[in-house]
Amino acid sequence: MLAVALLAASVPAQAADPLTERTEKLKFEFKKGKSFLQPGYAMGEYSGITRQSASTTSALGLYGSAKSKAEISLNSPSLGAVTIKCKGGESRTALGWITFDRDKLAYVCTFEGAGPEAAFTLVQSKGGLMARLQTPQRAAELRLGAVTLRAESKQVGAMPFGLTAGAVGYVIRNGDQDVAAVDLSGLGKIAYLPSKGAAERDAAAVMAVILILFMDNPV
Repeated sequence: MLAVALLAASVPAQAADPLTERTEKLKFEFKKGKSFLQPGYAMGEYSGITRQSASTTSALGLYGSAKSKAEISLNSPSLGAVTIKCKGGESRTALGWITFDRDKLAYVCTFEGAGPEAAFTLVQSKGGLMARLQTPQRAAELRLGAVTLRAESKQVGAMPFGLTAGAVGYVIRNGDQDVAAVDLSGLGKIAYLPSKGAAERDAAAVMAVILILFMDNPV
């Protein structure tokens, strides 16, 4: 009995309280939009329209192509109307916390309607043979108002691989605390967000929408 008690005491609290069980599970669904090329979407109280285009003809694939971009409108009762414009380019955020060797070019987003400091950057590990053979490493950082969130590619759902060659999921952190996640491994994309009223919920939702809509085509 003593050994069992000691073992239970040694298990981290977060292991007994997994992220997917202490967050709200929301399905990302496409809806009728302005046209076939501008579909609408909904994820809980967040909704909008997206328009995307991508080219993977350059040596760096999506990141190296000026034609790779997205424009996302996002609406919610708490945020109001926000426009997010993303494309490949130079990182505008200091990302010294990233541990892997990354490409110089990144996928960056600017915002309209979310304050002058709002910014998003997603980077990938450098290309090469091994990058094609394994799940790609991705890391992202979002600044929205007073909240800064970081995300790293990581398995979230039960499937260790996805239906495409991109990342199977992301864990989103506020400092050292896991606060949200995205599962991309199945046909339906799932976001796990902090509860309504949490300080990180809006920022986590914005990051989740960008990561779900990102055209992840590693080269």
